[in-house]
Amino acid sequence: MKKICPYCFQEMETGYIYNGKEDIVWTPENSNPSWFINFPHKDQVMLSRSLFGMNKFKVYRCPTCKVQIIFENELDTPKKKG
Repeated sequence: MKKICPYCFQEMETGYIYNGKEDIVWTPENSNPSWFINFPHKDQVMLSRSLFGMNKFKVYRCPTCKVQIIFENELDTPKKKG
């Protein structure tokens, strides 16, 4: 399914972000990160979980606006919800 940029309404490119061997967790601006791997706080969202492999998650990018969007419902990793 094509994704459209919410700013300029052009079609977005599909790609992936790769990272080494650490979990990738979204954390709200006024919250502290969890100190324990694989145990995010209730207000954090696990984007990619890695024990010994490489992280990879889908990202849509608008080449015009230079904005990137991640849809949580397309992540392979279960999300922690509060």
